Amino acid sequence: MNSTQAQPANDSIRPAAIVALGVAAVTVSLVAIVAFGGFGGGNGSGNVVVPPPANPSAIPSAPAVTPPPTADPTAKPTPKPQPIPATPKPIKTPSAAPTNMSGEPTPIKVHLATANDAAVSVTILDYTGRLVEAKSGTPAEGVSVDTGTIDIENLNARTLKLTWSDYPIDNHLDLVIEWFDGKLRLMLAQPAPTGDTDSIAMDRELILKFAQPVSAGQVESSLSEGFDTAS
Repeated sequence: MNSTQAQPANDSIRPAAIVALGVAAVTVSLVAIVAFGGFGGGNGSGNVVVPPPANPSAIPSAPAVTPPPTADPTAKPTPKPQPIPATPKPIKTPSAAPTNMSGEPTPIKVHLATANDAAVSVTILDYTGRLVEAKSGTPAEGVSVDTGTIDIENLNARTLKLTWSDYPIDNHLDLVIEWFDGKLRLMLAQPAPTGDTDSIAMDRELILKFAQPVSAGQVESSLSEGFDTAS
């Protein structure tokens, strides 16, 4: 006959008791932690001190990224300055040589003043057509130029003074004015004395004014006893 051995009643109760004791221990630990300031400690008065949140400014932020400038689609490109072309120098065209007028000019007679009151006159034939005035100068007593020559000087841009010499006699001269090889040419014919005369020469002066400027240095002149012997 089998006999059955009864188990003690406390064997079935032991696991449950162990669990209960573990839970109680955990609970007591949590209460102690809270009572003494929690995990972060207390302020000494038994109150729980909650740590402040982290300073947001202390957290480094990502650097700002500046977007690259975009081209303005409406902007027009600045044109490059163009060099100013040099002004071409005007081409000088040679002027045509002056020509004499056709036909015979009207004679112009001028009475010349003399230091000894001799009667002296000049008949002028102007083939250029540019003579506008002819008159006598006022010669001083004596002679200032060589015999057989004419001294020509500018009184102004358009006026010439002719000075030559003659014996102290009455006389009549002829003057031809013309263009020759592009230059103004003056041919003066002064007849020689026909009788006895004083050998002392005296100045004669004639003033000619033209419509355009004329340079004494560009004038050719001759003085002779007649046009047939003029050079």
